[in-house]
Amino acid sequence: MFTQRLDNFLVQNKFCSKRSAKNFVLKNKVCVNGTIEKNYKAKINPEHDEIFVNEKKVENQKHIYLMMNKPIGYVCSTVSDRSKTVYELLENLKNKNQNKFEKLHTIGRLDKDTEGLLLFATDGNFSNFITRKENQIKKTYYVELENSVDKKNQLLYKEKFEKGIFLPEEKKAKSFTTLPAKLNWISENSCNLTIQEGKFHQVRRMFLAMNNKVSFLKRVAIGKLNLDESLQKGNYRKLTDEEKNLLIQE
Repeated sequence: MFTQRLDNFLVQNKFCSKRSAKNFVLKNKVCVNGTIEKNYKAKINPEHDEIFVNEKKVENQKHIYLMMNKPIGYVCSTVSDRSKTVYELLENLKNKNQNKFEKLHTIGRLDKDTEGLLLFATDGNFSNFITRKENQIKKTYYVELENSVDKKNQLLYKEKFEKGIFLPEEKKAKSFTTLPAKLNWISENSCNLTIQEGKFHQVRRMFLAMNNKVSFLKRVAIGKLNLDESLQKGNYRKLTDEEKNLLIQE
């Protein structure tokens, strides 16, 4: 069963901010299945429970939630003149449910030259919750580098990324200093990097700022949700209720 905390549900549906959710539940009339609920941490099932806020029903809908193992060479756009799009990999789903397919969107993006975990949903509130900056849902990437890094410099990379590293302007991306990131080395030219944001070419730019270049990049996790490695590249499947809960619960 897909359950989530009441406060997260209210934030997703734009009744309040994450910070004010506790007071919102205490000061307003929030009913779950006919009972007034004052516990902002109460677990609800958004697809089946009947929820009213100040006597107005919050409509629940049946949504599609997907995980894809995105291959290299595809862009996260609905239409592209020069590249294949990830939506071309969903043709079977399109044929089965045209109406819902039209509302399907990616939750965040992956560059054309990056593979790995890509999420889709028809639920805009769910997507916004995951991508909203203040919720700080992290993304983890497996990285391979062109230049090997010895133990001494591995520590330097780690320290700089943990403090936040300045990235100069690139094409349509403004310069900025990254939020603290966690780097775990696997070998002299491979590592896992966990970041809190997802700016334009961010991972590649971070290593470029250290005078190194990414030769292979794969997203392996979003928050506590890991890529299902049994999924072949280009394949997708529905998210389980447990996996959806991993994304929206603390």
